[in-house]
Amino acid sequence: MTWLAVLRLIGGWRAAAFLALAVAVSAAWGVQTLRLATVKHSLQVEQEDFRSYREKMILLTGQAATAAAQARVEFYEARARAESSFQAGRESAIEHEKTVVADLRAGNLRLREQWRNRVCPAAEGQAVAGAPEGSDGTDQLRAESAGRIIGIGARADALTAWLQAELLATRQLATRQLAESCGKTGE
Repeated sequence: MTWLAVLRLIGGWRAAAFLALAVAVSAAWGVQTLRLATVKHSLQVEQEDFRSYREKMILLTGQAATAAAQARVEFYEARARAESSFQAGRESAIEHEKTVVADLRAGNLRLREQWRNRVCPAAEGQAVAGAPEGSDGTDQLRAESAGRIIGIGARADALTAWLQAELLATRQLATRQLAESCGKTGE
């Protein structure tokens, strides 16, 4: 049976009401179908956006982890270089101290006038404790004192250089990690 046959059978205003009701049901069904299709499309777009966002975050997280690991490696390398340089400077200072003492004793090196005066105010003719027999020991004490003073200065220089290198390496690591945590990789 066709729609026209149904309308003729019902006839009159009932047919018009039936037709209106059929149109309304069809329209509602069509709107609902359209809404459902729109919702499905929106869901697909959201899922694609989420997948894209997730992939981007995974990529950025991997890049940040790689950059952080590289920064730590560079930091430890800088620390190792600073430590090696410090040890070399310390050993050099010790050797320099020994050389100065030996040169002062041998007469190859002379102190300034201000250092040639007595280091300790021992009375004339009194022997200084620990001095070799036959002399008052002031020359030897002066040489050892001058060598110690020069050695302490050289060791302090080496320690200062090490501390500065350590500070710079730490500051560089902190700066890189801060930049990476803010998403500014490569700066």
